[in-house]
Amino acid sequence: MPKSRKILVVDDESEIVSLLVRFLTREGYEVSTAMNVKEALPIYLEYAPFDVLLYDVWLGEKEGSNGWGVAEKIRALQPDIRVLMFTGRIALDVPDAVGQHTLIAKPFTPESLREALASLW
Repeated sequence: MPKSRKILVVDDESEIVSLLVRFLTREGYEVSTAMNVKEALPIYLEYAPFDVLLYDVWLGEKEGSNGWGVAEKIRALQPDIRVLMFTGRIALDVPDAVGQHTLIAKPFTPESLREALASLW
């Protein structure tokens, strides 16, 4: 990577966020995180622009929401942002809009995440 690329990670599972931060930092990304939909937009606005939005499609029942809404809002503000979403519930979570985003299934390996990120460019 010629320069550090900025990535916003949105997931409600702190263990996954920690793993992603460690991996992405080692890969040369500058990483910001949000633990839920409510945090994501303010963090985006504070640190924008980002090169990549990486988010969990389903942010948990306790959240009562999913990542689609925040992705749509961020894409409205920054149409050129690359979007990579992940989910462990492929059959249930993937609406027609998936063609606008790259999808990776959980659990994913470091190599499959690296390949998915590389495919965005």
